[in-house]
Amino acid sequence: MTFRFSLQAVLRLRVSLEHQQELLLQQAHQKAAAVRREIEALDHRLAENTALTRRELEAGAHAAQLHFEMLCRSSLLEYRRKLETELIECEKLCQRRSLDYQRARQQREVLDRLRNQRLEVYRVEEARRQQQRLDELFLWRRDFLRRG
Repeated sequence: MTFRFSLQAVLRLRVSLEHQQELLLQQAHQKAAAVRREIEALDHRLAENTALTRRELEAGAHAAQLHFEMLCRSSLLEYRRKLETELIECEKLCQRRSLDYQRARQQREVLDRLRNQRLEVYRVEEARRQQQRLDELFLWRRDFLRRG
């Protein structure tokens, strides 16, 4: 007699849901990391822009050129603020996804523990049945040898 767990289909579903939540969490972390990298690249570009403006000022740049540089910097700073807002949203999503994943994992673990408990009960009962068969065989053999 083989072990059968009556909630095996539910356990498979829980494993699948946990895996799905894990993938969603990974995607959220990847998105947040991409936004962080974009902010870092933008910060690098802003620093280069500042250094260029400084050099142009030292070289005696025209007002129109400086005005253009300031507009570019203003545009980049506005984009950076948008990225920071996006990063905050990404981090909130990561937190929600993390909670969803933890919940899915806990639900799967509950079924795993139940399955393991039932498997242990099955093994104990199977060992008892096996011992009972051996005892019956021993008694049958002893009785057969006496008649003999």
